Formats: sequence, C-alpha cells, structure tokens
Amino acid sequence: VQIVGVSDDVDATRARLQRQQIDLMVIAPSHVEQNFTSGQQSEIGIEYNELDPVRDNYARFVAYRQVQELNRAMSRNEF
Repeated sequence: VQIVGVSDDVDATRARLQRQQIDLMVIAPSHVEQNFTSGQQSEIGIEYNELDPVRDNYARFVAYRQVQELNRAMSRNEF
C-alpha cells in the first residue's frame, strides 16, 4: 500500500478514484480524536472502484488493516 496523499476535499478525491488515479480512499471524520477521547465510536468510510474479484478482496483487506492500524494508534495516543 502506498499513500499518495491526504486531502480535506472528499469530492476531489472521489473524482480521482473514479478516474482510476487512485485505488482506494479512506474517509475519516474530522472529529475522530474528540470522539475517541470521549469514548464514542467514529465511522470511517472506505471507497474503492474495483470490479475484479481478486482486487476487490485486496481492497477490502487493505481497508480492514487501515482501520485496525488507526484503532491501534488511537489506543496508544499516536495520532
């Protein structure tokens, strides 16, 4: 997995996804840290554009791992 950028512009990133310039986008809410410290869950969105079943499974795995890593970093206050 190679992170190619971080952006506040979800629509522009979604357009890059649709043009197949990127394979996957992770949408984290701006208040994720506040929710974590107050004991609330945050919804993290994962979007990808893939029809190939093998690449679909890979995208799902990558998304799952990203959420695990975010949870681990947050529990250790590493963000």
